Amino acid sequence: MYRKIIVGYIDSDEARDAVALGKLLARATGGELILAGVFPFAPAKEFVSVEIERVLEAGERALAEQLQHAAEAAGAVAEPFPSSSRARGLHDAVEELEADLVVVGSSSRAGLGRVLAGDVALQLLHGSPCAVAVAPRGYAEAQARLAVIGVGIDGSDESTEALHVAIELAGGAEATLRLMTAAGIGNQSGLGWGYGTHDLTALVRQQFQSYLDRAADKVPAEMVQATRLLQGDAASALASEAEGVDLLCLGSRGYGPVRRVLLGSESSELITNAPCPVLVVPRGTDPANAQHTAVGDQ
Repeated sequence: MYRKIIVGYIDSDEARDAVALGKLLARATGGELILAGVFPFAPAKEFVSVEIERVLEAGERALAEQLQHAAEAAGAVAEPFPSSSRARGLHDAVEELEADLVVVGSSSRAGLGRVLAGDVALQLLHGSPCAVAVAPRGYAEAQARLAVIGVGIDGSDESTEALHVAIELAGGAEATLRLMTAAGIGNQSGLGWGYGTHDLTALVRQQFQSYLDRAADKVPAEMVQATRLLQGDAASALASEAEGVDLLCLGSRGYGPVRRVLLGSESSELITNAPCPVLVVPRGTDPANAQHTAVGDQ
């Protein structure tokens, strides 16, 4: 399934959380695990003193040693990537190594066990050329597993792409799927469609139930753990229901370039407070050819 898993490495707890999720997904997919160490470009030698040049070279050697040690411990391959920024370096690594999923650690400001995308993650989540996943803070110390995978369903092509990815992952991990949708009924009653509140509520529930039913039809029966028709704000409802899942798969925003991750309103909120890893799938991807990467973020 995923041929390559890239972990962007720095010596931090957040990166170790990303490595833990990358290793778990590598076991599920049989993908190659690669640790990419991003280090800054050194200024042109003619513009720096000999002392500064020595410090920069020493820092680069130290990073290379840390990267190699971490890769050996994780059973991975070490790859250094010089760049002007971590986000740019990881973007370049994804393109050069032809990866299709980046897994980032949460910000150190996140609550324990919660997702909160940091600066690097947010840059990747707004236009990344591959899928992006975010691991909760403290994930490396948790009893991590992939037993139940949740999927946000809203009837769009993008959520169907997320469903296909979840089916592939569940097959490799011998996991089950929990299909979830939030009808957002509380936000519909004032739209002035000519229906009473009771009628509109029933129609909206019926519509969203049909989304769940169509999604469930695409999944092998033994793989469906549950379907959940939730009520109210989608992001809040999905975050609450995700307390019982090990990974939440979401589609990208329904417009913008294909093969790019662009966050919609619900996924934007979920990557700031979800209780489990969140994976956002880019538009227009073929799950059968998907690849996979992981990176640490601060």
